[in-house]
Amino acid sequence: MTVLLCEFKEDVTSYLRERTDPEVVACRDLADLIRFNEEHREEEMKYFGQELFEKAQVGNFFVAKKTPVCKNSPCKIIKIPCDI
Repeated sequence: MTVLLCEFKEDVTSYLRERTDPEVVACRDLADLIRFNEEHREEEMKYFGQELFEKAQVGNFFVAKKTPVCKNSPCKIIKIPCDI
């Protein structure tokens, strides 16, 4: 679940930042989406909440990344912060 939330936050932010027309897409990241949903609660959250959005937003995630130790050795796994 942690990886899902981290990737969700990264991917939503990336998707929204690719949208260039602020008149069409005013939200630029997950925090903006959460705020928008709260401001339009009756329309946007009529049937469900945004618990996963909120978990993804506040999570302090780390992701595993393979990195070579040196040219002739196998990769080792390191933990890096989820880059948003």
